[in-house]
Order: sequence, then structure tokens, then C-alpha cells
Amino acid sequence: MRKFVIVVVLLFASLGVLAEVSDIVVGYELERPAEKKYMPRVVNQYLLLANGEFSKFYSPRTEYFDSLKSTPLGLKRLEEMGNVSIDAGNGVLNTDGDGFMYVVKDRRKGKLTYYDRDWMQTKYVYDEPIEGCFWEVTDSTKTILGYECIKVKGDYHGRKWTVWFSPEIPVHNGPWKLDGVPGLILEASTQGGEYIFRATGIEEKKMPIGPVYLVKEYERTSRINFLRVARHKMDNAANILGSVFGTQIIVNGPDGEEEKMFDSASVLDFMETDYHKKPK
Repeated sequence: MRKFVIVVVLLFASLGVLAEVSDIVVGYELERPAEKKYMPRVVNQYLLLANGEFSKFYSPRTEYFDSLKSTPLGLKRLEEMGNVSIDAGNGVLNTDGDGFMYVVKDRRKGKLTYYDRDWMQTKYVYDEPIEGCFWEVTDSTKTILGYECIKVKGDYHGRKWTVWFSPEIPVHNGPWKLDGVPGLILEASTQGGEYIFRATGIEEKKMPIGPVYLVKEYERTSRINFLRVARHKMDNAANILGSVFGTQIIVNGPDGEEEKMFDSASVLDFMETDYHKKPK
């Protein structure tokens, strides 16, 4: 394994990319709402590769398909996989991935870079400062994956979060954008439980922290603008599709009544909700 890591690092170096190497690899699951309240909740699988100064939080499945889509040889492989799926009677190969966000933190620059896409598959990227929130430390403790964790609470970008972190793990980081505690965040949930991160495994492991694939396909924007655009597209999804296909799109719910394709923000909203505030 060590020889493999060295070879991959040298490969990135030969491509002009200085590869970071992880000290720790953490698996997380994100439990979140589906697009409708009555639909089953969704669970996405993510990895955090981190050292003391650099990290990447991403979906391995999504990265796998993005890597294939980034080269002609990979696209050919995808086509072959699709044909096999159809021939086997499994239908069209699902290459949508498993959660689309990439969160790259660079503490030397004091910033994180966030990559994501809206439901129309338009890709966006933006930078923002790495910032925790003012965490209120509580007296509560519990054990997660064999590590004693401390409970803290705080507000972050519009939502109230409860976070459990372990000071026994020297890498100060966590899932998604969550940060600012002296240890590793192993569990985090929003008030009401709409969004829940849970660590599923931890390993001290040297792995190359590679770059995000297909970066030229991402449109640069700001955090608030991304959230507002994504919400606008969700709130007007049927009209948008109707203009694309040149016909009226009608969505019927389980009771047969016409409804929107996505629940409104008042029912189900993003992890960050402060985009609703009007600029001063």
C-alpha cells in the first residue's frame, strides 16, 4: 500500500499537481430529506480524507463516475458498462453518483472550496472562509466508534446544530463544512433532525487527496447566489422542464392532486437557510 501511495503521489506531481496525503480517512453517512416530505429519507455515503492542513469531503461513487467522464477512455468504459447493464436486463446504468458535493478545505489559505450542482445538473463552485461557529460546550459525553465525544451546540448559516466531537483524534475537522472544534466531529444533526451526519468508520491511512475532476465544468459563483439559484429552479421545476420539452408538465401526488415537483422551502429546505435574508 505504501508503494502504491508513493506511485500515485509521483503521478500527480508529474501532472503538475502537488498531491496532499491524508493522515486519516473517515467514512460518513448523510441522512437527509428526499424532495417530498412523504418520500423515504435518503442516505448518502461520503469520505473525509484529511491531514492537519488539507482535506476533501466527497462521495466515492460520485468521484468514480466523474473520473470516468473526465477522459475519452473513461467515457468508453462508461459506454461499455451501460451496454452490459442493458444486456443484463438491468436497464440504463445509473451514473448519477451518491451525493454531489465536494468540500475541499485548505487551512494554509484559510478557505474552503465547495463544488455542487442543482437538480438540473448545472455545476457550481465557490470559495468561502473556513469558519466554525461559536460552539457552546455542554457537559454531555458519549462514545462513538470507541472514542469519547463531547457535545457542543451552535448556529451555522441559518440552522441550529448539535455536534459530537472527539478530542482524542488530533485532526480538527468534520463532515461537510462543519469545523472549529478541537478534535474530529463524529456526529452532527440539525435541530429537528432534517440533516444528520454520522461517522461510520475511522482509519489512520496515507491516501493521496486528489483534485476534483471536471473542474472546468463548474461555474464560479458565491454561496448565497448558488443557494438562491438552486432554490429558484426547484420552486419553478415544472415550468423549467416545460420550456425545455415544449409542453406543460403536470405532477400528481399520491392522492392524485396536482403538486410541485419539490416541496417548498417552508417544508423542506437546504442545510444552509440564511440565503433567505435580504441583503443589507
